[in-house]
Amino acid sequence: LDAGPPDSGYDAGPPLSCTDITRVEPTMGATESVMFDTSMTATRPRDLGVACGNTDPELRWAPQEVLEIVVPGSGPMQVEVDTAFPETDFSFNTVLQFRTSCETVPTSIFPPSCFNDQSADEVRARGAVTVEGGSTVYVIVTG
Repeated sequence: LDAGPPDSGYDAGPPLSCTDITRVEPTMGATESVMFDTSMTATRPRDLGVACGNTDPELRWAPQEVLEIVVPGSGPMQVEVDTAFPETDFSFNTVLQFRTSCETVPTSIFPPSCFNDQSADEVRARGAVTVEGGSTVYVIVTG
């Protein structure tokens, strides 16, 4: 008997968010827009870890989406993700976590990998990291 939420099978638990990602292949210098609804992913969240600012394990498991960004070019490239757009509800408090591997939770606070409120008046997150062109970066979008 499997009494849990829709998942991977008999008592296997919910599928991980890294098994269902949104792949983004941006053009160098261009802005890409991606739309999704994190409330649809409550059964497959990834742990954001203590380095993302929350020591309570229960609160680190919020509904989320995962972006897989294939970075164009070569050499050091900046990848920026911003959730403050008219399409994102002004009161939707978002958090972004950048990862080099979807399954690996960052454990250090430097360089920053977790980004929260843009300001005291703006709870939607914006974050940027520098990575090598040609690499892949994963962004956990939650709130």
